[in-house]
Amino acid sequence: MPWIVLVVVVLVLLFGTFLATLILRTSCGMFGEEQPSYKRAFLMLILITIPVALCFEVMGYGAALAMHESLKLPAGFSFINWVRLPLGIQWQALGTVPLLKYVPVIVSLCLAGIMMVAWIQCTFRKGLLIIAVQWLFNGLALAILAQVGMFSLATYDRMVGLPPDVKEYLTGQHVGATAAGDTAKNPHGPPPRDGGKFHNLKENSKAHAKQESTNQDPEKDEKKLSPIATFLSGDSQETVKTWGHSFVEFLDRLRHEADPLIDTIRNHAHPVTQHFPLFLNNFLDNQGGWWILIGLTILVCFLWLKSTIKRIRHLTKKKTRKASDTWNKDLAWPLGGIGEIVHPVEGVQLTVKGSPARLRAVVICPATKETQAPGEHSLDGIFEHIEAGMSRTLVQDQPLVRVWEPTFGGSQAFASLCHNLVTIPGSKGKPTKWVVVAGTVEFGPTDKVHLGLAFQTEKATSLRNLTVDGKTTRWLDVIGTTQILMMQRV
Repeated sequence: MPWIVLVVVVLVLLFGTFLATLILRTSCGMFGEEQPSYKRAFLMLILITIPVALCFEVMGYGAALAMHESLKLPAGFSFINWVRLPLGIQWQALGTVPLLKYVPVIVSLCLAGIMMVAWIQCTFRKGLLIIAVQWLFNGLALAILAQVGMFSLATYDRMVGLPPDVKEYLTGQHVGATAAGDTAKNPHGPPPRDGGKFHNLKENSKAHAKQESTNQDPEKDEKKLSPIATFLSGDSQETVKTWGHSFVEFLDRLRHEADPLIDTIRNHAHPVTQHFPLFLNNFLDNQGGWWILIGLTILVCFLWLKSTIKRIRHLTKKKTRKASDTWNKDLAWPLGGIGEIVHPVEGVQLTVKGSPARLRAVVICPATKETQAPGEHSLDGIFEHIEAGMSRTLVQDQPLVRVWEPTFGGSQAFASLCHNLVTIPGSKGKPTKWVVVAGTVEFGPTDKVHLGLAFQTEKATSLRNLTVDGKTTRWLDVIGTTQILMMQRV
């Protein structure tokens, strides 16, 4: 591959990976799930796409081997050869048996949904929807980036000029009438672009197809070759054209219907475009530039309309939002106003990072739409879910409990809110006996509860605010229980 083509391909892949990561985070947020970080989204993109693509190719190759008699696979046709076939040829080959071509697609989608559930702990239906939206917009993004890459190569060709080997690589044909003679004179020239065993399969298939056409009985109907044999015999252009014929016709019909609109826009814009450089006018008139300009205009109008609607809603809800401006003030909970501890410790006591402590205040709120609003009666179940026997400490500590409105953000968002509203008395940075622990307790993929706990330790510490994110820090890494030895009275 020529270096300039390789540079364009690498840039397209890099920008495509970044866009795919951004699209994955946005897709998770669209369906009410916590948006993963960019690093986690990149890992999800790689570790989901590769197994799903491998599953699709393995199932397709297995189906092709099962239909080897009807497909007439050449000898030595391996899995690597199947992967190197264009997707359109694979799809047409699997279509030899009705409904068979949909089996790899369905199984691959199910695998993608299962892996998405494992990554973000969502329902299977949401996982499928996130995957579908992500792949749809990934395809659009890659198609746009590919067009940008081809336009960049064409612009570079007009400004500097592409080398002959680059044009040969892009067109698939030799440049100049003496290319074949030069190849014959130089037997040590570069090998065919297909190269290797796949090239040998093509050559053998061409010879086999030529022999079949020579020995064919003219009185009998002509028997069509399978899609794979047709592709290997060199008639891939006709096969791909037949596979995408209906789609191309649809695009041609749309373009024909829109030609009067493009002509009108071109005529009205001529007083301005006549001052443009020649290559830019050529791009607008002959390379679909007007379509790109119309698409960008529609996108800008859509974003402007969306922003306008958002501003109108903001203005109309201004009066009602005044009442909710005091939401944070209503939820603010200064721990300095909590009274002294009354009940003594009996048997079991809570600990924070190994330091004995008493639970003084609790904040609970639902973390998902499926979670029912919790109350004080469910606090025992939450503590028992964290550690068996921990709920016994609630009887002696008797903490104050507040139930907040549902907060559908992640653990980090709730922890930040809890640490800001549940305030610790005293100056920041100095040791204190108060410790606020905030995080999320997960009962299932869609059953989660945000929990904030305010402890008062026996000795002053510098812990203050702790966050349980469920990844690097878990609840049992922060809180626990310890047995208190009771002295028997004589």
